[in-house]
Amino acid sequence: MFSDDNKKAVIFDMDGTIWDSSEEVAAAWLEACEALGLKGVVTKKKIQDCMGLVMDDIFDRLLPDSPLEFRRLVQDRCEKHENEYLKDHCGRVYDGLKETVMALRNAGLMTLIVTNAQDGYVQAFLAGSGMDGLFDDYEMYGRTGLLKADNISLIMRRNGVSQAVYVGDTELDMISAGQAGIPFIHAAYGFGTAPGAEHSADCPAAITEEALRILGK
Repeated sequence: MFSDDNKKAVIFDMDGTIWDSSEEVAAAWLEACEALGLKGVVTKKKIQDCMGLVMDDIFDRLLPDSPLEFRRLVQDRCEKHENEYLKDHCGRVYDGLKETVMALRNAGLMTLIVTNAQDGYVQAFLAGSGMDGLFDDYEMYGRTGLLKADNISLIMRRNGVSQAVYVGDTELDMISAGQAGIPFIHAAYGFGTAPGAEHSADCPAAITEEALRILGK
């Protein structure tokens, strides 16, 4: 499907772009926190407000007055329980997203995922959503310890991609794409905003036309 000398790809963020898992993540974290005797730390709104941050920063924000060692303990318990929880309690994949990914692949584009989540998060999504096999590769902060721009560059090099566009819902996503030297499409249907974004999609179906135009397909 892909020419060896000119591979092109659409790279997706996850939360607010592929799916909304905030309700399921909140439920998983609530169970993990309650097992540690913590009350009122996690709500769906708090999760949504933190989406897009690396996991260390999320738990620093949720538990600002707790010792670092305790924050990391809570984080570890929540991450592990979340990964298992999401396999059986899938988040809401945005309407039309699966069809969009299939259309991009049919047009000869690779489809990749780069997220700031923990290791295991993408795997849980693929297992729970039934979309395993629709993405060629993925990378995440929890596996590499790298920031999003570096993971975008890493996954492009690893797959021999010469041109790509990044799709995400936040200003941080837009900045990361710029740092990686690739165009950005704002998933305007997601959680966040990206003021000044040159390209935008108000629904998943709109990503296809925009990506094909940018990548010259």
